Amino acid sequence: MIQNLQLLRAFAALNVVLFHAIGTSASYDYETNFISALKGWGANGVDIFFVISGFVMLLSQLENKRSVKDFLVLRAIRIVPIYWLLTLSVIALAIFTPSLLRSGGVISMESLLASLGFLSQAITGKAPVVYVGWSLEWEMLFYLVFGLSLYFRSWKATLITTFSVLLGISLFTSFLMLLEFIAGMCIAILYKCYGWRSYGKLALFLGVLLLFSSLLDNVRLLIDNRVILWGVPSTFIVYGVISVEQIRSTIGKLLGDASYSIYLMQMFSIPAYYKFLTALKIQLNNDLLIVICLVATALGGVAMYLLIEKPMLSFLKSRIFAHKNASKAKGI
Repeated sequence: MIQNLQLLRAFAALNVVLFHAIGTSASYDYETNFISALKGWGANGVDIFFVISGFVMLLSQLENKRSVKDFLVLRAIRIVPIYWLLTLSVIALAIFTPSLLRSGGVISMESLLASLGFLSQAITGKAPVVYVGWSLEWEMLFYLVFGLSLYFRSWKATLITTFSVLLGISLFTSFLMLLEFIAGMCIAILYKCYGWRSYGKLALFLGVLLLFSSLLDNVRLLIDNRVILWGVPSTFIVYGVISVEQIRSTIGKLLGDASYSIYLMQMFSIPAYYKFLTALKIQLNNDLLIVICLVATALGGVAMYLLIEKPMLSFLKSRIFAHKNASKAKGI
């Protein structure tokens, strides 16, 4: 495992949480003073995640190529169960306690089915029931395209197919963030096939510099393309963190492992937090309140990872692949 990637996953997840916390804080009239300077910026966590996904998916297959079926099954049990669990939890809230949802609890059957199928944006043109799942729909598309391309025995054919299909979809839908998956895969090729790990510190410095320069209004006005504004820095950062000396951090690794749960947890934790503050009319420094929200969401995500996500993933893996190994042993 590349330790620094776990730290980067943690940063990306917490950055997205901060992004939504700032927006929710303002909507509840808890305007911040200093943290408001980061308004909109934390969304770059998704771009970082996309580049990491492209890198990790290809690297893992280059090291241990799986069949199309095994790859897709592994991705499905990693992403789907807990996402469905939270989606159905929102539905339960909409039915039994609609007042807790700002939407009023009105969720159509079409929206539910589209959300469960990771097709909300394609079918309804709206965000899924678990609104942060919009990025997961593109992740699942990437997994599907890359997974099916593993059918080819030749890596050249696999890569050409994946790159061509993703590029075609990107141009057809104008969703250029798909190019970030390709960027991650290119890093994996350089890293694994060519052992190219030179200039890691320079790449990391340049990526961080570009990412933080996007905080400047002039830079945002000059660059209105997200892939250039955040995708390019994310590419440099991912290449940089895998190339420099690895940092061992127990807390960082745990947050990285729990990044998926943290990313999903914010759907519940942030609105609940500000509803609680509003109901009790709690008045503290609004910047401090956002920091508390960020920490609480991280802790909640870690708890969900340890108590639900990790056990569920281990159970499904053991059941599915134990059955497969047993079938092989019997010659089925």
